[in-house]
Amino acid sequence: IGTIRDKGYKLEDLEFIIDNSDGEKVYLRKLLTHSISVEFQGKTYDLTAKVELRRFVGYHPCVVESTLIGSEAYVSGSVVESVMNIHRVYSDGKENTDPIICELGVFLEPNDVDYVEIFGYKNNLTIIESSLKQGDTNYRSTDHEHVVCIRHNDFWNVRYNYFDINIKVIYDEAWYDDGILRCQFPNVEMTNISSAVPEVVFENSGTNEKGNYSVYWLNQRVTANVGELNLEATGIKQIVAYE
Repeated sequence: IGTIRDKGYKLEDLEFIIDNSDGEKVYLRKLLTHSISVEFQGKTYDLTAKVELRRFVGYHPCVVESTLIGSEAYVSGSVVESVMNIHRVYSDGKENTDPIICELGVFLEPNDVDYVEIFGYKNNLTIIESSLKQGDTNYRSTDHEHVVCIRHNDFWNVRYNYFDINIKVIYDEAWYDDGILRCQFPNVEMTNISSAVPEVVFENSGTNEKGNYSVYWLNQRVTANVGELNLEATGIKQIVAYE
C-alpha cells in the first residue's frame, strides 16, 4: 500500500424521522460522508464511508426547526427588557413565531455596614484604586421552559490606603435553548462605573484602653449607567481611628 490521502468529509441534512417503536421519538438526521484515496500497485482507489447521524430531540410533536428572526434590548423602568422573536416548526407540521421576553436585572448594591479600626491614623484617607472584580454566579428561575437566566454577582472594589469597600455589581444574562437553537438574549451594557470622592463625617472622640481615638463615618458613593438608566449605591463604613 502506498500513500493514503484524506479527502475530507461533508455533512448533509436529512429529513427528521419519527420512531414509532419506542413512544414516537423524534430524531434529527444528518448524513456524514468521508472519503480517502489509497495508492496500491500503481493505481489509486477512492474509498467512501457513509454514516447516518441521529439526535433525539423529543417526543412527537416537538420542535424540529427553530430560527431567530430578530431581537432587541431596551431599558424599561429599573430593568432591561430583552426580546427575541423565534420561528419554530414542529414535527406535526405546525409553525409559530413568538416573542420570547426576558427581564434582565441590573443594579448596584452596597454590602452591609461594617466597622474598622485604624492605628496610627494620619488623617490621610485616600483611594488607591477602584476596579471591577469577578464574583460568583447563580441560576435564576424564569417563566419560560426554554430560557435559562444566570445572575452575575460581581463587585466594585474601592481600595483605600487603610482598607477596602465593596459595592455589589449585579447583572443577569439569559440564553434561549429549545434543543435546536441556542442563542444569547441581547442586553444593554453597564458602563461608566466610577467611585465618587469619599465623604468622611466626624462623629465623636474619646479614650479607651487602646488610646485616644476618633470615630468617623465614611460614605462611598458609586455610580454607573445602563443606557439611560442611572445606577447608584453608597457603601458605609464606621472608622475608629487611633492616634
